[in-house]
Amino acid sequence: MAGTRWARLDYPSTFRMTPEDMARLCGWRLKRRGADIEICLAEAYEGRAFSGLEVVTIADRRTHADPARYTAFDRLRTQDEYIGGGRVRARVLSLPEVANPSDPQDPWVALRLLYLTTPDRDLAGFVKQQFDGVLDADPDARLFLVRASPELQWRIATARSLFAAQFAPRDWVPDPDRLSLFPASSALMRSQLQGLSQYVSAPGLTLSPWISIFIAPRLGGSLAIVLGRPLPGATGKQAPELLDVFRPMGYTGLAQRWPAPVLDARQGEATLRWWVQRINALFSMALDPGRFVTADGTYDLAKQLGLLLSLERLFDAVVGVLTHAPRDPYVRLLLMFDTLDLLEGLTPEGWEQMVTASKVAAGLHQLEELLPADVTSMLLPRCRAASDALGSLADGFLPSFVIDGSMVAGRAKDGRDERHSRERAAAFLLRALRNSGHSYAEQLRDPRDISVLVAHGGDIPEAVSDLAWLHLLRFVAAPRFRSLDPKHAASAVV
Repeated sequence: MAGTRWARLDYPSTFRMTPEDMARLCGWRLKRRGADIEICLAEAYEGRAFSGLEVVTIADRRTHADPARYTAFDRLRTQDEYIGGGRVRARVLSLPEVANPSDPQDPWVALRLLYLTTPDRDLAGFVKQQFDGVLDADPDARLFLVRASPELQWRIATARSLFAAQFAPRDWVPDPDRLSLFPASSALMRSQLQGLSQYVSAPGLTLSPWISIFIAPRLGGSLAIVLGRPLPGATGKQAPELLDVFRPMGYTGLAQRWPAPVLDARQGEATLRWWVQRINALFSMALDPGRFVTADGTYDLAKQLGLLLSLERLFDAVVGVLTHAPRDPYVRLLLMFDTLDLLEGLTPEGWEQMVTASKVAAGLHQLEELLPADVTSMLLPRCRAASDALGSLADGFLPSFVIDGSMVAGRAKDGRDERHSRERAAAFLLRALRNSGHSYAEQLRDPRDISVLVAHGGDIPEAVSDLAWLHLLRFVAAPRFRSLDPKHAASAVV
């Protein structure tokens, strides 16, 4: 089909299955040209969307009593062999949150742990029992299964396995006693190998410290409860645990009280469905062999695995930014820097562009135009707060360095005196703070970095860290990658 990207596959002789079997499991089209094997995505060849993740409606308060509603959990990929028999289950059952729940969050902690460790045969009944209890507290809650297709799971596992087989030492022999014959980097991409639960979690955390969608992971599919009433995710205490007393002093302040957002389950469901559709678009690109080819058209597995590992770290970093709000501003800022570094490597946007107030405001406006109306109430408030905070960062420049109310006196990289706009000076300041991760002792040589550190008081508005969420949302809404091979420029799927 015109426009379909093909990649030549060097198929390892050590693999037990045939290339045709692998193509069938991964959802690839395969053709042979003499001794050469070429593959492409079936959905690209057929001109259809990829449905690696599917949101399955299970139950609400009207339908929850019907056991037949929960049979989708019986059809999930088996997990029994991966949870250590009854040992892991026994440890979970002995935890105080499970055995003797006393705090409001304990039943939710128990639900997440038990969903992960309940035997396959008991899963549907367990989910029904748990959802009945949820409805007692929140009658408007809705239950969904975000099911991962076998194609999605095979594509991720196959990319990793082909990479390991290609780059392993020639005399290396897989250990037949391991569940995975090719364990390369598996611990660095756990969420991808377990149904993308971390990717699905993000939209339910965007109003943190309130939780609007509760996600519990399991091989083959995440349980998703869209809440009718957002759930408090933090106690609001200054030090919920004694260790919190010793948090770093930089960028911290008194814990704030956050009013409960006014939402309903309809908005939560619309957000979940829209988000999952965008994650499908993202992974259709990230798992396309035709986007990862060398100059001669060979499937470049190192480049693809590098992108997959970067995506895993990106979503981990942003979920970290969200779950640390408002408890740890210091960690949130560091994770925001990590997020922007990752996005600079993944996308065509530069670091300075992502921290310049006018460009961020323009990106926010694009989001407001792009997002469906029924998801904006959940996804955009944190973006707007981040954009406003970045704009106010410029107010921290000391009056003696401000010229005519709009320019900041500073230095150029070559040491000459120059003037920066407030927003540009603020962008330089954030970059200088980010560079401190490489030690100021060696990095504080740039006259521009020195000039903005001298001119600013160093108070960083807490919401600046939510630039991580704003830019992830922009990335998910319209995925763009740096050019992945000489033939194909960065592209977007909307």
